[in-house]
Amino acid sequence: MGHPLGAARLRASVTTTSPTPLAEIPRGRPGANSQRLLATLVADYRFTAGGCFPSTAIVRLLGEFGISESAARVALSRLARRGLLVQERRGRQSFYSVNEENLAGRDKRLRLYLDFGGDREPWDGLWTVVVFSVSEDRRSLRPRLRTGLDRLKFAPMTDAVWVQARDHRDGVAALGAELDVRLAVMRATFHDLDHDAMDPVDAFDLVAARERYTQFLNSFEHLVHRAHAGDIAPAEALIVRTTVLAAWRDIALQDADLPHEVLPTDWPQPRARDVFTELWTTMGALGLIRMRELVAEFDPAAAAQLDYYRPAIASRSTH
Repeated sequence: MGHPLGAARLRASVTTTSPTPLAEIPRGRPGANSQRLLATLVADYRFTAGGCFPSTAIVRLLGEFGISESAARVALSRLARRGLLVQERRGRQSFYSVNEENLAGRDKRLRLYLDFGGDREPWDGLWTVVVFSVSEDRRSLRPRLRTGLDRLKFAPMTDAVWVQARDHRDGVAALGAELDVRLAVMRATFHDLDHDAMDPVDAFDLVAARERYTQFLNSFEHLVHRAHAGDIAPAEALIVRTTVLAAWRDIALQDADLPHEVLPTDWPQPRARDVFTELWTTMGALGLIRMRELVAEFDPAAAAQLDYYRPAIASRSTH
């Protein structure tokens, strides 16, 4: 694959088909998925413009995704406790609004998901390598350190040597300072050796990553042709836009997004990203129609203020 091996030249700095039934589209399940779907809807359909929404309207909205009333109310309660929503009581009725204090961070995260897999600078061939040592009397910090590195999308070559293909020195330095652990951070190339050397790419589970993309394509790719043919009605469009964004978010959170230079030539990410961007952008206006219909049953004025997020989407990476 043309990628490096064996540590060398270390630059170290320690620092039209027939319509598909709605049931075939991935739907919500109780628990974390109902919270994830509600958070996605709130971010994607600009609920801030509508002010407060009665809980009955949001319960009805989540019902479109197969989420029961009890699961929907649990999701509302938990998102309020997490600070995403603000609850207000008016007599016996509960109303919810978006916590505007968290809007900037939420929009930033949404932007990261939308840009995932898009255009980026060519890879410089350098890996970020983290080496750490945690004494036995502080061993309780090891799981926290590994969890932190995993969130930064590092993978372990050995128990105490982790790698990532992007420059995440600042993130690692912040993690080390937070936990007060000894570590070294290097930007390094790896060179091929004559013997069976350790390969940094092998630290990443490409089999599991490929399976996630395959599942995504199996769930959504067939809908692109129907979207082009104008064969998707507003009710289905709302479900498609929301579920495709939630599924792409999950991939963006788990995938290390390695440079194409070290990946197989048939890597499915570009194809999957094309499906995501096509469906997410084309389903917005149609989905909004259904969203407004549902909310208008309970609050016509708030429904009229709803809109959908429509930023420019970064092109797919061709580097």
